Amino acid sequence: LEGEDGGCAVAVVLQSFPFLEELRLASNWGFSTPGAERLAAELAAAGSADPDTAGAGCSLRSLDLCECWLAGAGGGAAIAAVLRAAPQLETLNISSNWELGAVGIRAVAAGLPEGCELRVVRLPEGGAGGGGGGGGGG
Repeated sequence: LEGEDGGCAVAVVLQSFPFLEELRLASNWGFSTPGAERLAAELAAAGSADPDTAGAGCSLRSLDLCECWLAGAGGGAAIAAVLRAAPQLETLNISSNWELGAVGIRAVAAGLPEGCELRVVRLPEGGAGGGGGGGGGG
């Protein structure tokens, strides 16, 4: 799964299987920040504009984006956008996305939706201690 097309494909799967509770995209190196951005956009477009019903057509509870080459502030913002589009998520794995760096982790935190149901978050090893978080941001 690569880039925007990969994100769109994943959104179609989630829309086709609305009772899917767990999705593992780990080690999809080509997915990257554009894939996460497109996934978020597609989920948001499929959902309601009403924040109280966001994610209503999606039962996803666990999302594994480990080692998907999410990077910098852009990657963090894309992850936060996915969380806004699917606020019912309880488990998020973004480990091994070393290029997120501190700036990406801060972008995730800053973009968390109100009422976020996250219970478990796996962060990149050393991801919050570094500086800028490399390229691919935005």
